[in-house]
Amino acid sequence: MNKRRRGSDHEDEDGGKRRGNRRGSDQDEVPDAFTLMKQKSPKHSVGAAPAGHITAGAGTDSEDEAAFENVQSVVKVFCTHCEPNYALPWTTRSQNTSTSTGWVVRHRNNRWICTNAHSVDDAAVVEIRKRGDDKRYIASVVCIGADCDLALLKVEDASFWKATPDCPTPKPVKIRRSCPRLREEVTVVGYPVGGDNLSVTKGVVSRVDLQDYSNGSGWLLAVQIDAAINPGNSGGPVYDQKNYVVGVAFQTLDGEETENLGYIIPTEVLIHFLEDYYRHSRYTGFGDIGFQYQKLENAALRNSLKMKKGLSGVLVKKTSKVCDCSNVLKAGDVIVKMSGKRVGNDGTVTYRGGERIPFTYLATCKYIGDILDVEYYREGQLCQSAYKVSRAMHLVPSNPPSPPEYLVVGGLVMIPLTEKYLKCSFGETWQDTGPFELVNLWGRGSQDFVDEQVIIVTQVLASPVTVGYQDICNENVKTFNGTKIRNLRHLSEMTNAIEDGYMEFGLASEDKIVLNAKEAKQENSNILQKNMINSDRRLEEPFAATRVLDDDTEHDDDRTKSMRARKIQGRKRKEDVEEHQLTDIAPVGKIKRTRKDIEIVTEVGPTISS
Repeated sequence: MNKRRRGSDHEDEDGGKRRGNRRGSDQDEVPDAFTLMKQKSPKHSVGAAPAGHITAGAGTDSEDEAAFENVQSVVKVFCTHCEPNYALPWTTRSQNTSTSTGWVVRHRNNRWICTNAHSVDDAAVVEIRKRGDDKRYIASVVCIGADCDLALLKVEDASFWKATPDCPTPKPVKIRRSCPRLREEVTVVGYPVGGDNLSVTKGVVSRVDLQDYSNGSGWLLAVQIDAAINPGNSGGPVYDQKNYVVGVAFQTLDGEETENLGYIIPTEVLIHFLEDYYRHSRYTGFGDIGFQYQKLENAALRNSLKMKKGLSGVLVKKTSKVCDCSNVLKAGDVIVKMSGKRVGNDGTVTYRGGERIPFTYLATCKYIGDILDVEYYREGQLCQSAYKVSRAMHLVPSNPPSPPEYLVVGGLVMIPLTEKYLKCSFGETWQDTGPFELVNLWGRGSQDFVDEQVIIVTQVLASPVTVGYQDICNENVKTFNGTKIRNLRHLSEMTNAIEDGYMEFGLASEDKIVLNAKEAKQENSNILQKNMINSDRRLEEPFAATRVLDDDTEHDDDRTKSMRARKIQGRKRKEDVEEHQLTDIAPVGKIKRTRKDIEIVTEVGPTISS
């Protein structure tokens, strides 16, 4: 449960090659992307493999046909966004538009358009245009996974799926399950800036590692490539040499010391997203280890824990109270194995030949409610157990419900603290310029129960009952009439129940806001009218999650119970000797979402180990 490092943006510069691929509204003078691709690289076609076996030959007819079919599956996505104003949650910001890329995917007999989540977030209208067509088709968002930056669209118009003289039928492409290898050549297809026609860029895989997804709140597997990924490429497919999809373009890294660093979402993450939606008819997320940890690279630290010779692992600092792992692990345990893989003192496990990645990757491979096996060292004994993984539940969420919640009581505007509010109120440098207490809660806060929220007063609207309180803003509200506040709905219920007497709001700064209950309720309607607020509140439905967010499993299965009860006496175990190859950390820079016409930038901050 490593806490969140925020990324930002990147814009690769690849000069003439990229411009040549993107150029060309004049079809008489400039060939389209498919023609360029065949002319420049006869060996490697763009697209997924056809039904028959395709070998990497020298520009065969079967390859050209497969490439053509797969290029036809790539569509241009037009979206009009209506983003909420998180600082004034009863309003929205001005609408803006963007273009990005999508492609046809089939999973378990379901046919969708796949794109990035940030390409269609807060969508008012989504339109799709096929390659070679002049018509746009209305699409709806059927599933969106902000953590993995993926979304599925559905086109109801049956004519979209029919061929026309100028536009063949868009066919689903085939997905390769395995992650691409280092130095493997890949092709990025999409509709980036610089032209209206399809663009193709080529590159090689330069790194496979866990990366911070700028649209989410955690780290997932990502593939780094050196192909140009530009605004508008978001959501586009990335193909291997045999016309299989190996990833989805989504973000890049920009910095003074970096160039040509683009990232794609590997198909491993994509398949998890598709299967998750198929199983639950909604997005439930990726598994989380459920605890904070410390690396054990220092020999004195390991000796102080009386670890046996040959053991390696990480130290559990704190377990999440809302995760099942709190029933198995406790502070002071040393995790030596997870899912059967030995955990190194640097917190990594082996991944393919010669590579190592953070062990938290093993939890992200699980679906919510799956069993995660662990082996840990406690009080001189090696123990084996297992627990159900759940989604990471941050005290300050990165992707809150939209439209946002709020409550106005006697002129006090109160909301749950979210990352989007911090960005909206304090800009892209909010980690440096925002109130320290609120930023610290974002970075280090943890939930004590599943529906816990941090409630803040964003502003006090002027009225006769709020005289003297107008300077209070961005203060954490801890209690109401002496009762600790669980969430905004709880606060709303408590304020509704007060008819006479006083309403006392206790702040984290130990200041108080006291209002006459009767006068505040009488004045509230006037305050709303003066500030053009239609309603005094907007609340989400009560949170119905359990410890493990899995609809099909309410109780521990027999395997979990038996594993928890079993201990293994400390004995010498033969461990595989493996070479450690530490992965590089991406240099400080900016991660840029590649949705055309919209740039959302956040500075990369230091990683907070936990």
